[in-house]
Amino acid sequence: MPRRRCEPGRFALGRLMDPSSPRHARAAPSQATPGNRRGDMTGRIRLIARQQQLAPFNRRSPIWAFCVGTCRVEQRAAERRQIIADAERTVATEEAAAKDAVAAEDRLEAEVRDLEQRLTQARSDLAGARLRARRAEAAERRARQALDRLPRP
Repeated sequence: MPRRRCEPGRFALGRLMDPSSPRHARAAPSQATPGNRRGDMTGRIRLIARQQQLAPFNRRSPIWAFCVGTCRVEQRAAERRQIIADAERTVATEEAAAKDAVAAEDRLEAEVRDLEQRLTQARSDLAGARLRARRAEAAERRARQALDRLPRP
């Protein structure tokens, strides 16, 4: 007989679901409070155990493992949502850090341009001072030569 999926609110106990077989009796939906997933699963497991006259409820039983397996899908989905949320927070943090770094880089580039402009101005001022010094030395030399040409008394 082909494997059939369980109806909503019922378990197949991880085996082929054959309604005619007494070994695979179906369980009724749990009477546990809605929203409490663990309590809901525990209630279903106890109900299944009572219906099938299984050993007293034990978390190590295969029924518990099967029912918890159905919750693991939801747990993995919640973990994935948590991982995605953490990744989005990390992206937002890194984006803010990148914006701060870009702003600091722009600020430093502006300061470097300002310093380069001041350096260029200082170099031109130095070149002008050297030119004036050479002209002054040349004027001094001409004045000394003119003084030496004058007759001494």
